[in-house]
Amino acid sequence: MPNNVTASIAFQTGMRHQLGMPCRDEHNELGMLAGGLTALVSSLSAPSPPTGWDLVARIVGGLVGGGFGSRLPDVFEPATSPHHRSTMHSAVVTTAISVGGVRRVIPAANAICERNATTDPGVNALQNFLAGMLVGTAAGYMSHTVADAFTPRGIPLLTRNF
Repeated sequence: MPNNVTASIAFQTGMRHQLGMPCRDEHNELGMLAGGLTALVSSLSAPSPPTGWDLVARIVGGLVGGGFGSRLPDVFEPATSPHHRSTMHSAVVTTAISVGGVRRVIPAANAICERNATTDPGVNALQNFLAGMLVGTAAGYMSHTVADAFTPRGIPLLTRNF
C-alpha cells in the first residue's frame, strides 16, 4: 500500500488508472452523455415537448452542461491526490443534487421554455439550449460522483473518513 507521498507523486505523473481513478476525459465524456440524455428525456416530459431545432438546442445544451457539471466536483475539491474526495464528492451531496434535479431543475427548465416561448426561432432555441444546460449540469455532476463511487476508493457518505 503506497503512502500519501508516493500516491501523490504517482497521481501527478499520470498514473491515475493504476490507482483506480477515472481521468478528466472519462468524466467529461460520461458527463456529456448523461447531460444529453437527461436533457432529451426531460424535454419529453414538458407539457409541449420541443421539436426540430428547439429539441436539438436542448440536447446540445445538455451535452455542454453535462461536460461542465462533470468537472464541478473536482473544481470544488481539486484532484491533487487519490485522497481528495470529501463532502462535494459525497453520496449525500449527490443525492441532494439528484433529488433537486428531478423535483426542481427539470420542471423549472421546462417552465422557462413554456412561459417564454416566442415566435422568434432563435430566441426559442437559445431558451432550449439554456434549459438543456441547466438540466445537463446536474446530470454531469451526478455522473462524476457515480463514476467515482465505482473506484476502489469509492466516495464518502458525507465527508472524508465518514
